Amino acid sequence: MSKKTLFPAIESDVVAYVADISPADADLLLSNRAPNRRPNGAHVERLAADMKMGGWLLTGQGIILDEDGRVQDGQNRLLAIRLSGVTCRLLVVEGVSRDVWRALDGGMKRLLSHRLQQAGQQNATTLAAALNFLWQADGGLLTSPKAPTTEQAMAILGLAKDLPESVSTARKVRDAAASTGTFAALHFMAALAGRKAIADVALEELATGANLEKGSPILALRNWLAAGDGKYTRTAQRTLATSIVAWNARLTGKMLNIVKAVRGGEDGRINIPEPFGLADLRKFLRKGAAP
Repeated sequence: MSKKTLFPAIESDVVAYVADISPADADLLLSNRAPNRRPNGAHVERLAADMKMGGWLLTGQGIILDEDGRVQDGQNRLLAIRLSGVTCRLLVVEGVSRDVWRALDGGMKRLLSHRLQQAGQQNATTLAAALNFLWQADGGLLTSPKAPTTEQAMAILGLAKDLPESVSTARKVRDAAASTGTFAALHFMAALAGRKAIADVALEELATGANLEKGSPILALRNWLAAGDGKYTRTAQRTLATSIVAWNARLTGKMLNIVKAVRGGEDGRINIPEPFGLADLRKFLRKGAAP
């Protein structure tokens, strides 16, 4: 049964319909592609992961075929269907101009923070950064540019009911030039490890600098954030590593006058320490995901 449309339909050579696209269908369509941009392997893997999790949703985005029947848009989705082995329901549009490539994908990319805002979450940008950190930490990917899919991030948020509280608490460190998302995640992990009270104090110290004495790793971190690391450029990786060094020291009662990132391995990359509470985070996520 056709649903009544909001606007009167007009006759057109362009038709749109919803179809279940199997991996075999994807292969067939991919064999007849118009000249296209190079597929984004990381994006394909993220889409395939969502499909395997059952998180693929029918949206207004789908597969666009031109007047010659060639795929003009949607190759990453088709590649993900093939990779996942999962049949997915998609909108299919047929009959557009073969010159449609001139106008495709000119819009603004929708970020995880945008999706969290649409879901009604407060402090969405910080929350997105915290979810990204937790996902990367769990997978041993803190040195990687990889990011979770929306479904993977929302799965963590569904388990981590107290994470928004950690986000709210961590927002006080903004003026200290620290990453609020990173410290929200670190605070959450510390709470999982039974150190929430200490983590609360540590964030307050980082935010205000009050009552900090020589040997305090938080004082050392505040000084580093204010002055940098001398001859070294303060990159995101160096800031992350230095922040974790100081945070781990504060949570374990270790004194530090200076904090700095350490290079390791033959490639000389910054060594990202294992954040305090990582084992507790992994145990928490595995327990929450168990059927």
